Amino acid sequence: MLSWGANNHGQLGKGDNIDRGSPTVIDDFADVTAIACGSNASAFIDVIGSLYTFGQGDSGFTGHGHEHDLLIPTPLAQFGPAHSAISISCKLFKLHLTGF
Repeated sequence: MLSWGANNHGQLGKGDNIDRGSPTVIDDFADVTAIACGSNASAFIDVIGSLYTFGQGDSGFTGHGHEHDLLIPTPLAQFGPAHSAISISCKLFKLHLTGF
């Protein structure tokens, strides 16, 4: 999976806040089935239905129960083989999820 662009909240998933002007590999995430990007946060689903979020945590956007920015893709414990996420979309401070 690749990411690039503005990275002021870690929304590129590279573990830092450095903007990227060209596509850069996000390590260890090859089996991705769905990706969604908002202006300051991102999310993806892997082949077993796990949901990962990263970027701006304001208003609980990343779903981890806090408002801290996440600089790397971080799985939400509620999703995986037993409760698979199917599709996602991101907008400003909103993450929409179907199926689980």
